[in-house]
Amino acid sequence: MKTTYSKRFLKEAKNLRKKYRKIDDDLLKFVNTLENDKWLGSARIEGFRGFEIYKTRVRNSSVDGGKSGGFRVIYYLKEVRSFYLLTIYSKSEKSDISCSEIFEILKQENLFE
Repeated sequence: MKTTYSKRFLKEAKNLRKKYRKIDDDLLKFVNTLENDKWLGSARIEGFRGFEIYKTRVRNSSVDGGKSGGFRVIYYLKEVRSFYLLTIYSKSEKSDISCSEIFEILKQENLFE
């Protein structure tokens, strides 16, 4: 299993770490779950021909907000057992991400073949 992190994901996680002290533990649990073929709660985002892009919830154990207070992670299933974490955001700070933003991340990471 291979998990890769985009530059944007790393930058956003660093910024979120300032406010949410337990984010590293939450992300570690998420990555372990993902790598063990348990894509619970992942929904495929349509509109990306040739790319399997998914959006999923990640628990934010730093707050008592339920699902609405959690994080959202957008990832790309690059190939079997290879994940590319594209972006992360707090649901309490941002309601959604546009397809154009996701396309930008894919371009910045040189993922178009």
